[in-house]
Amino acid sequence: MIQAFKLDAPPLTKDPLTFYAKHLKASLLGDKSDELENDVYAIRSVIESLERLKASAGQLPVSKTESRLESFRNAVRQSKQREAIRIAKKIPIGKLTPEQLREVMSALSDAALGLFDNSQDELDSYDLIVAFSERLAALGLTDYSTGFVLARSLFRKGVRLGALHRSEEAIVAYEELLRRFGDATEAALGEWVAKALLNKGVRLSALNRSEEAIEAYKEVLGRFGDATETALREQVANALINKGITLGALNRGEEEIAAYEELLRRFGDATEAAVREQVAKALLNKGARLGALNRSDEAIAAYDGLLGRFGDATEAALRERVAKALLNKGVRLGALNRSEEEITAYEELLRRFGDATEAALREHVAKALLNKGATLGALNRSEEAIAAYEELLRRFGDAPEAALRERVAMALFNKGVRLGALKRSEEAIAAYEDLLRRFGDDSDPKLRELSGKATAAKNALAKKLGSA
Repeated sequence: MIQAFKLDAPPLTKDPLTFYAKHLKASLLGDKSDELENDVYAIRSVIESLERLKASAGQLPVSKTESRLESFRNAVRQSKQREAIRIAKKIPIGKLTPEQLREVMSALSDAALGLFDNSQDELDSYDLIVAFSERLAALGLTDYSTGFVLARSLFRKGVRLGALHRSEEAIVAYEELLRRFGDATEAALGEWVAKALLNKGVRLSALNRSEEAIEAYKEVLGRFGDATETALREQVANALINKGITLGALNRGEEEIAAYEELLRRFGDATEAAVREQVAKALLNKGARLGALNRSDEAIAAYDGLLGRFGDATEAALRERVAKALLNKGVRLGALNRSEEEITAYEELLRRFGDATEAALREHVAKALLNKGATLGALNRSEEAIAAYEELLRRFGDAPEAALRERVAMALFNKGVRLGALKRSEEAIAAYEDLLRRFGDDSDPKLRELSGKATAAKNALAKKLGSA
């Protein structure tokens, strides 16, 4: 609001002496300030003292440092974060008092958060905070509050560098945090250490340094595995998930599963929302890995474990995991040729989430309808398969999302195949033409491929009808 309306700094901070003189005059003397009998507490003398102080202050020389510091404060007061950071660069650190050093550090931290735009100005603010902190350290005046600001700033610097795909530099920022605060005993500082280790692992993975990433996650477990604080438990759960995913990417499936099982052992009964989400994710990922290893029965058990724990959850993230578990359970049942149970899993997904408006859930619903249709078709229950595809088209035919458009195209193509199997060639051709009308000119490779298949199938049916 301050930026939008271009508000000036408030009088209280811009000119405090004048502000208080006017405030005293208005609130204690009122409209009769000239009548001495109304000045019971000699307030007029206080006002005159403030006015003399104001006049004398205007005659005193102001140092360049104090002038820049006040300019910095005014920029902060007006929410001009970028300007404040640029002014701070010109403030001579060595001439500031300890209290001024702490003041500027805190204000710079707020300015950086106000920007939060991955800009060089934001990154510069973090480097300035380090410089101000080192000055306090040189004076032997470091304390918990300044340490907290520094730890948070180094972490944020790493996050912003990571977002800019400058992973090597991000890792340096996290390692600097670990060097300075790795032995801290305060829980709040320990949280930044845990987060730094976790994010260091993420950045190492982005550089394909997977073994080092796994070591970072192990360090989180070694340092904080027995922590009872909610924030630290959350980081431990995140580390186990990330460790599992990284092991999976290395095709070390058994170790991946072991990481998820360790998470379930530690946090299976957790009540914290963030940790519960990681438990659900562990069960889902465990099921997926077991499925990839063709251990379908165990995969189904993992999905059933997720459904049993979180089937009635109302949190958006957990609802998405439940829907995905039902979808994956159906796929695994299909791999075991338990087609009727597979269809039941898809129908359960539709019953629970058919009216959902969240993008991820809508995509799962569309896929469930597509899979249901394919399974019914494989059972030669073509009429039911066609009904499933038509239900998908009714729900998502006009959806703009790329993933849903692809499902719609597949439903039209599969509907054409089923109609052809029923010797309803003209209706099949109409389904293919509908696909081409909707997606024939689309540039998406998958839609172009389906359009090509639809054209070939349509022409083949037309040729048969022509020769009949």
